[in-house]
Amino acid sequence: SHERIGSALQIRDAELAVMRKVDLVLSYNEIEHAVILSHNLDSTRIAKCPWVVSTRSEVPGFEARSGIAFLGAYQHHPNVEAAEYFLREVMPLLRERLPGVELRLYGSDMPESWRDLFAGEEDVALPGWVASVDEVYDNSRVFVAPLRSGAGIKGKVIGAMAHGIPCVLSPVAAEGTGIRDGLEALVATTPAQWVDAVELLYNNSEAWSKQQHAAWAYTQTEFSLARGCELMQAALEMVDIFAAPDSSCLSHDTLSQVTKQT
Repeated sequence: SHERIGSALQIRDAELAVMRKVDLVLSYNEIEHAVILSHNLDSTRIAKCPWVVSTRSEVPGFEARSGIAFLGAYQHHPNVEAAEYFLREVMPLLRERLPGVELRLYGSDMPESWRDLFAGEEDVALPGWVASVDEVYDNSRVFVAPLRSGAGIKGKVIGAMAHGIPCVLSPVAAEGTGIRDGLEALVATTPAQWVDAVELLYNNSEAWSKQQHAAWAYTQTEFSLARGCELMQAALEMVDIFAAPDSSCLSHDTLSQVTKQT
């Protein structure tokens, strides 16, 4: 509607105005960088914000897993939109190709209406919130992120890759991660592409393992603590703050606690 568009434009202009007043803007996503600079030009300095994950090297293998997983905090509309798209557009086709394979929707604040809406679907499970994301990433064979909208970087995608579960992503979910379609993940746009990609990873252990290891190599390089320190140091130097990075306050245990169901 015109009211919603007008409201969005007001929010955009207010955010851009704040960015013109600060010394430095941190953003995860290069596409956002381009949008900000196209509006604010030289009045805004912008740097890439680090995202840090701990990459695991020992996880359950292909044969020990089953099912397809999605994870999201459902008070965030793009996650509801993504799950409903997959259920409505992809699952009917996927049932024909992978009969009996279960889709599990994890995460907090799941719509109550889903309990009734999908009660008759034997291949749709709604575990909802879980105490540890390991339950999501270690038990399922394929992770899907069919996001249709949203900005920034998708932590659930990087988390899944670092935890060793191969992913099928929408272009929106892949945005900002730097992953390459066919290497670190598969990118799907149409329902038919979704089905082909999920089926490939679900049935082909060689393709599954190849993608898992490519994703691990990528997260170890691009989303490590060392890389995060480099990016933050470079960002600070843009505003004339020069200091050697000291990461002694961060440990593996600290990093493992910051993964959220987002």
